[in-house]
Amino acid sequence: MEQIKAYFEKNKENSFQRLDDNTCFDLNIDNLFTTIDYTCTPIGQQYLYNLLRNIPHKSSLEKYESWHSHLENKDTEEFIEKTLLKLEDSDAYRICPLFQEEQPTIDNRTTTLYNILQFLPFTSLLLCILLGSKIFLFLTIVFFITNMAIHYRNKNKSFLYVRSLPILLKMIKTADKLSQNKEIRELNTDISYDINELSEIKKRLSFFNLEPKLEGDAAIILWVICEIIKTFFLIEPVSFNRLLIIMQAKRDSVKRIFEFIGLIDTLQSVHKLRKEYKCCIPVYSDSDSKLDGENVYHPIVENCIENSFSMNNRSFIVMGSNMSGKTTFTRTIAINVLVAQSLNTCFADKFTLSKFKLWSSMSINDSLSEGKSYYLAEVLRIKSIISETKNGANLILLDELFKGTNTVERIAAAKAVLTYLASNHKNRVIAATHDIELHDLLSKSRFESMHFSDNIENNKLSFPYLLKHGSPDKRNAIKILELYNFPQEIVSDAFNTVNIQVS
Repeated sequence: MEQIKAYFEKNKENSFQRLDDNTCFDLNIDNLFTTIDYTCTPIGQQYLYNLLRNIPHKSSLEKYESWHSHLENKDTEEFIEKTLLKLEDSDAYRICPLFQEEQPTIDNRTTTLYNILQFLPFTSLLLCILLGSKIFLFLTIVFFITNMAIHYRNKNKSFLYVRSLPILLKMIKTADKLSQNKEIRELNTDISYDINELSEIKKRLSFFNLEPKLEGDAAIILWVICEIIKTFFLIEPVSFNRLLIIMQAKRDSVKRIFEFIGLIDTLQSVHKLRKEYKCCIPVYSDSDSKLDGENVYHPIVENCIENSFSMNNRSFIVMGSNMSGKTTFTRTIAINVLVAQSLNTCFADKFTLSKFKLWSSMSINDSLSEGKSYYLAEVLRIKSIISETKNGANLILLDELFKGTNTVERIAAAKAVLTYLASNHKNRVIAATHDIELHDLLSKSRFESMHFSDNIENNKLSFPYLLKHGSPDKRNAIKILELYNFPQEIVSDAFNTVNIQVS
């Protein structure tokens, strides 16, 4: 995953939202990516992951929706897959640093020195032969040793590119082959210009052998002869430096070809995804904060129960016992909002939404190294969410808000925070909680109470995982203690305490 994330980590292009690490962890984005990834190449994986984390101002794939019709053609689909598989090599993960990072080229003065040293050994040797002077023989040896030192120092530098440059050549050739197809060329009509821009790089890479593969004595002898010639004329350092200079100047073209390959691979991946899962194309609303779905499900949850919802006017307080489905439902809505805005695809029969930024506080950890308690870590996270969601439309996911503190203050603080977040009428909040008291405290605000129930029948606990309106009409937490054979004294004491508090 670290290699897959590499392109995203250094891609600082402007986007609607760069999904933060906390929200990604809460939504299990890495697992989501693994589930929906049908790409053929590492480049496609990096491009797809970046789409999930860098939410575009408008779905990057929405404008290519009609292009999916080309993938219905079996020949086109097979051509794309067969061509892309040439870049299946894991070395393709190493291409993005070639355009995202500065390349270590040498300065002009050193370049001039290398150009002179290229010819000095040969000139000295020629003068030695013509004049028969031992001085020129001595100079030839000195110049050759100097060139040898430069040659092998350059080897250490070029070794860093042993795996990335050959696969870069493959990428250029792959893009060239794909662009010959008229339907594929529709995705980027200027791609031929970028391929032509890299023609010199392509030529240099074709003969610049970074990692010779030797087989047999004859090949070793040939390699030794080639090394002597390359050292004598300082061919590798000069050619390699020139190559890096060209790459530095043409990095934008390298990037666009990388993105061209990534887009094609991602489109065919989404096409396969829609065949494997029940999906729909989202409908975008002109209203500020519309959000509803029919038969929505979570793609990672096996045999996930589908639920429908509508959040057009109010936010949700979602109640229920542990394992009843409230947290999964919260994640399900967020995941669908994310893939709608990134991949123009939803896991539902119908999904309608406005443009939302995503924020969450669901899986907070304390930090002993930083001296932060669980409660303080959560406080700081909620504070950052409050700061980020004052303007615009935001979907905010909260799970058991302030559970790191006492009941009275937890409920009071949760009520205050939820009311404040919902005061921006464009925000939609989904707060999963055990605290039924929040139902009464927020009933007159912008919140609607929903719940998931659990059933105890024939001494068996079951969960229907169906979303219901209103607050839970029964409490089974103590009944579950009895179900799992807690001492009767404990069960009776608990029931008595509840009855006293209720009365």
